[in-house]
Amino acid sequence: MENPAYTHSAAQLPVGLGKLFEHNVFHLQVGTNGEVVHLNSFARDLLGQHEPGQDLSWDDLMIEGNPTVAWGMLAKAIQRGELTSRIVAFRHRLGKLVYMFLNFEKAGDVVHVLGWDVTAQVQLTEVCKRQQEELSWLTKAGDMYFLQLSSIGKILYVNRTPAGLKMEEVLGRSLLDFFSPRLHQHIAGVLSEVQLKGKPGYFEGKAVGDNNQLYWYGIHLYPLEKDIEGNDRILAVARNINADRDAERKLATEERKSRELQAQLLSSQINPHFIFNAMNAIQAFILEQSVETALDYVSDFSKLIRSVLQNSNHPMISLGDEVEFLVDYLELEKRRFKSRFDYQVMLESGLDVNLEIIPPMLIQPFVENAVVHGVGRLKKRSDGLITIRFRQEKGFLVCQVQDNGSGWDASGTQIPSGRGKFHESLGHRITSTRIQLLNRGRKRKYGLHISEVKGVDGKSRGTLVELRFPV
Repeated sequence: MENPAYTHSAAQLPVGLGKLFEHNVFHLQVGTNGEVVHLNSFARDLLGQHEPGQDLSWDDLMIEGNPTVAWGMLAKAIQRGELTSRIVAFRHRLGKLVYMFLNFEKAGDVVHVLGWDVTAQVQLTEVCKRQQEELSWLTKAGDMYFLQLSSIGKILYVNRTPAGLKMEEVLGRSLLDFFSPRLHQHIAGVLSEVQLKGKPGYFEGKAVGDNNQLYWYGIHLYPLEKDIEGNDRILAVARNINADRDAERKLATEERKSRELQAQLLSSQINPHFIFNAMNAIQAFILEQSVETALDYVSDFSKLIRSVLQNSNHPMISLGDEVEFLVDYLELEKRRFKSRFDYQVMLESGLDVNLEIIPPMLIQPFVENAVVHGVGRLKKRSDGLITIRFRQEKGFLVCQVQDNGSGWDASGTQIPSGRGKFHESLGHRITSTRIQLLNRGRKRKYGLHISEVKGVDGKSRGTLVELRFPV
């Protein structure tokens, strides 16, 4: 028989909504003595043999190990008469484990228990943990620290700890604890800006490193998606920049060596942005529950990261290695943008692909701009095209990167799309500085030129970037 109190409350709902509630929301009523006085259709189907009128206690419904926790929640609801909630595990009638998010509320002599099936979300959390483990080898491959922070800077995850510190000595502490107190206000301000504006931030400072020594670190901060409980999360990528600081102090006496170190620094500053975009794509695949797609993406992303790490050890790489890297990168971006664009890479006949004349990660930022700020902004269209051409011209290797996107002006600023807002390209700014450093003391110089591609109607039809490398 139906419980009168429940029947009365359900009757207040429209017919369609009442049926939806009965068959899609977990609902039961428990007396103050622990007797279950009502289960709705959804609860009976979930728990199996429990039929209307059957004498049950709350303990009968819980899996082994959970009754004490559940009774504690029930007692709290009865004593305080307030709503409380918790994720509780039930054993499904088919034997599998089901996780329910339950709300408890006392009403008269009974406690109403309303719940929603959150098994998928709990399993998704486990998938995220596995993905985190699979990505950990990538983060250990370099000299960078990857941290997940709360909105106030509490360390929730770190891929590794400095020598002399245990993991339990780092997790749960504030990021500020590892920096000088005089930097705390500045760091807190950067964290707040990242959280409030949803844009990346950066700061530098001395922090505790290996063997409790102080080292200079450059910290990139990126906003992440909220967790399943709605809390803000921040990704921090920290890199030891002591060597760069030393190089700057020796700049006057070691000009040539300093230029090389500076160029390597600028190149490595692009890498965290590149890694962040890929990790965001992986996170999106996981949130869409496309686990297999995410795993495939991780595998291809791993190959690309190995190329980045290998290439960063050399001042110059070959044309063949650069082409292979760009193709791998574009394949990943094409997948991230769900094939909204295509690409082609063309080499002039007779080019020597073994020629080592290209500084690593010099072309990639412009290809990334073509993807993200060019064809990536062609909303509701799938005809984006990126063309990369290599040719030899009067002692130079010429590389052209062209897209049919929204257009960029010669300063590396995106042409506004009617809202009057501009986007300044970080990759363009860094690469321009690298080229200036490479050109110091050279007679035959590296070149960079950016132009807008216009159609016959005079409207912007994309961007053309031309890079020139001395052979």
